[in-house]
Amino acid sequence: MTIHRVSVLLSPGKAPAWFTDTKLFVYCSALVTGILINLLIPYYSTCYVNFNALTSLHESACAPNKHPITRFQNLYLIWVPVTSVAINTLMILFMKLERKCMKKKSSAATLSAAIVERENSMIRQAFFVAVYLSVFEFGYLLMRFFPDVFSGLPQEIQSITFLLRLYAICSLNFFVYFTQTKSTKILVLKYIGWKTKEVTNVAHSSATRKMY
Repeated sequence: MTIHRVSVLLSPGKAPAWFTDTKLFVYCSALVTGILINLLIPYYSTCYVNFNALTSLHESACAPNKHPITRFQNLYLIWVPVTSVAINTLMILFMKLERKCMKKKSSAATLSAAIVERENSMIRQAFFVAVYLSVFEFGYLLMRFFPDVFSGLPQEIQSITFLLRLYAICSLNFFVYFTQTKSTKILVLKYIGWKTKEVTNVAHSSATRKMY
């Protein structure tokens, strides 16, 4: 998602060709395959990972040891969302500065409404991504760097922390690609029949008035 946003920002003309439906399917399939392989290898080993529903924590079956892949994930995968948060924050600042420079060089009337709308949409999307990833990683960092403090919290607080992290990831795509992306929203509503029903009702009402 972050790579897509950066490509749109840096090369709005070429980005659509890089992210066609077919290419997106290939990208997502490769990503899912890689993640699945990384999950299945530890799962079928003696150091598989269990999820403790009472503590909302993952526990290694060979604790205190861990599978090499699990250890690598715990040590380095944290940089993926952290980097995404940093990039999205820089995108927001870059677009703000770029808009100020454009306003200084030309009058506000010469700025295209489409360009302004695209920039506003990009800023909103980058903001949502940064906030959601921050919520997700804040809970993870609390559990990772302060395990004693986290385990000392009431069970309700621990469960709420886990559920908030889960909610942040599950709802991120909905807010970015549906709520904040007008074109995708129109396509989805049209696909489920929302827009079609509205058009049909308008046409029917118009025809009825003509008959009377």
